[in-house]
Amino acid sequence: MHIYLVRHGDAVSTHPSGDRPLSDEGRREAGRMAGFLAHAGVRVGTIVHSGKARAAQTAEILNGGLDGNAELGVWPGLHPNDPVAPVGERLSRTGSDLMVVGHLPFMAKLAGHLVYGEDDAILELHTTAVTCLLKSDAGMWLIEWLMYPALLGFD
Repeated sequence: MHIYLVRHGDAVSTHPSGDRPLSDEGRREAGRMAGFLAHAGVRVGTIVHSGKARAAQTAEILNGGLDGNAELGVWPGLHPNDPVAPVGERLSRTGSDLMVVGHLPFMAKLAGHLVYGEDDAILELHTTAVTCLLKSDAGMWLIEWLMYPALLGFD
């Protein structure tokens, strides 16, 4: 089983509502990453996000670039400073490939929680970075790969 941890795309610096949407650059990054993921053969039945505009828009763009057939949903507990253990437990019970789109520092801490059992950030996740975690037959989470937008031609 694979879990894809995604940090949302670049967002505008301010927004009247306070819920910052993706910037033009963020939409381009997410589209480019979606193309990479599709070419890499990534398939997920579900993409979940925090409900914040920038995460929801990133999830929608990634879904559209994959095949558009994933179920999109909002999961509670994916906001920047939420505790990671409840989401980690939920992911451990998940039986199918899943993509999670969220924020820093939460996503980096979630990776640490799953891989090392510690709620420490173990990755530096730039906007629209994707980390693929594999659940081994022994039930351990392993980092299989990590892709940054800069490697796809974005700075």
